[in-house]
Amino acid sequence: MNPVWSIPMFRLAPRRVECDDNGLRVAGTPLLKRGAHGTWAVREEGDVGRELQKLYGFPLDVGCKRGGLAVIARALNSGDLARAQVATLLLKLPDPPATDGAVPDALQKRRLAHELTASGLLKTDDDWDAEHPRTGTPPNPGWFATKPGAVDPPKADVKPVSPSAAAGAAVVLRPLTAAAEATALIAPDIAPAVLEALGTLGAAMAGSALAAFAAFGAIFVPSANRLLETGSVPGRSDISYRWDHDVDSVTFSALVDGEWRPLTSGTLHGNAFLDEKGKAVAVSAPGPDGRQTLVTSVEVLDRAVAELKSGAGSPDAAQSRENHEPRLCPDPTPEPKTTKSENSIRYQEYVSGLPYGLAIDVGGVRFDGCDPTTGDLLEAKADIDHLFDDDGELKVFVNSKKDPIIQMQSQIDVAFATIPPRRVVWHAQTPKGFQGLSVSARRLERGKVFVVYDPNGGP
Repeated sequence: MNPVWSIPMFRLAPRRVECDDNGLRVAGTPLLKRGAHGTWAVREEGDVGRELQKLYGFPLDVGCKRGGLAVIARALNSGDLARAQVATLLLKLPDPPATDGAVPDALQKRRLAHELTASGLLKTDDDWDAEHPRTGTPPNPGWFATKPGAVDPPKADVKPVSPSAAAGAAVVLRPLTAAAEATALIAPDIAPAVLEALGTLGAAMAGSALAAFAAFGAIFVPSANRLLETGSVPGRSDISYRWDHDVDSVTFSALVDGEWRPLTSGTLHGNAFLDEKGKAVAVSAPGPDGRQTLVTSVEVLDRAVAELKSGAGSPDAAQSRENHEPRLCPDPTPEPKTTKSENSIRYQEYVSGLPYGLAIDVGGVRFDGCDPTTGDLLEAKADIDHLFDDDGELKVFVNSKKDPIIQMQSQIDVAFATIPPRRVVWHAQTPKGFQGLSVSARRLERGKVFVVYDPNGGP
């Protein structure tokens, strides 16, 4: 009978995998070295490979870890120990075998081989036998491999999170068991140390101007505002998120058969967002600067999409939606195509979900779009940096017709005259545009218009 392995867990622990001011070590074996001036650098690959192979008892390919080791060295050189420790966790180094001289049995060897495979470290050759692990052949060439003629398992693509990633990009890391491991992180009883590590990673990447990013099967949304975050899930244009800080809730929506539908939602209990059944759909991880990062799992969302689609074709379900779920948004109507900028057109389509040339009309006032899950009225603003000075104030020569305060106020008047009243949400594509629109919004009645920084959606 083949054993069923649990999800591999990778951790930092004394005398096992350690990262501190004295560098990165596995059971006392250093993976970094200090230079002449005390700076950290990655040790020679051959030396590290030989020492780790002796330690783990398997032939290893350590070349795939050099990029991650370099990230750790740079973090230590800059004095950022928290970032170095998070990067160490992303290396996914298994706990080494006991160093007390005890010989691991066959089951322990297979478990370690399983963990090394998940890490992407295990090297294979053609003459291994997965069902008959080798023992007692010094030097031991390995205990575990694919069967002859079988397809070699894919190695983990363990690429370090680069602090120089382009603004608005989605950073994706997908190791072998990414989805299952990330799902294990989304739980009401998540360990404080893990929660802190997730928050540290989110804060670090927020400094790189990423609105949201994916890493090892998880979705990270660093908080950029005090009230509201909205956007598309990285790599999944068919799923959007809405994070309301004022009511401590998160809502995910999915595009199914051309229609945006509520996917799953949760309210904050402790550090977890729980749905109606008490299941965690996301966690809120605090960073070192106090900023929160929303973390969920690709698998959690995919499972919710599958459940939604399984009921989408049911006549009863369709009838129930028609009878009991009133539409929150009016039908779009044509609008003049006056925009010349291709970037502005693409951004408007991204925010609104409507093709260029259609808009939402409420009381004779146009909006770029409407959120079908909340009824919020949406406005998209790109290519507006030239309107504002460095303090976010409208430049004196700008025509009053382009003053965002005038448009905001007219939209607020009609949005809050509806029953029930609607919120107005403006999306800004650039930091300077976000600053300028935020200055304008603060001069209006609080709580009626929200400005969010959303750098996605360009050409």
